[in-house]
Amino acid sequence: MSEPKPKPAVKTNNIQDDIFLRLVEATANAGVFALGELKSGDEVQKIAKHLRGVAEIIAASYEAK
Repeated sequence: MSEPKPKPAVKTNNIQDDIFLRLVEATANAGVFALGELKSGDEVQKIAKHLRGVAEIIAASYEAK
C-alpha cells in the first residue's frame, strides 16, 4: 500500500496575494478610488505599492506564527 501524500504547504505568495486583494477591496470600499478622489495615475500606483508592502508585512507575520 502506498502512503498518503502530504498536502502541499500554503505558499506565502498565495496568502500575500489574497491579503493584497482584500486590502484593495477595503480601500476601494472606503472611497479612495472614487472619481475625483485621485489626482493622477501615479497616485494610484503609489497606493498600490503601499498596499503591496502592507500585504508583504502581514503575510510575513502570519508565517512567523
